[in-house]
Amino acid sequence: MIKEIGKLEWDCQIITKDGKYFGYGNDDTYHEREWHDDPTKAILWNLNLDNPSKVASPYPMGLNEAKLIKVKKTIIIESYE
Repeated sequence: MIKEIGKLEWDCQIITKDGKYFGYGNDDTYHEREWHDDPTKAILWNLNLDNPSKVASPYPMGLNEAKLIKVKKTIIIESYE
């Protein structure tokens, strides 16, 4: 039986452009950033970020015309009994 024992939720933002989501690279070093098809791979930004072009990007002009969208992240902690 699965029982929910905790839940965390917070509001944040992600950067999107042309149906892609801006996140860390896939090489597990977290140094490079790249565009992903999956929004769960996006970097979560606090709500104080007001302009995506302020974010460091390895792509010249890569964040021009990008948009911030507000999202809610939820983590549910479950116990398997």
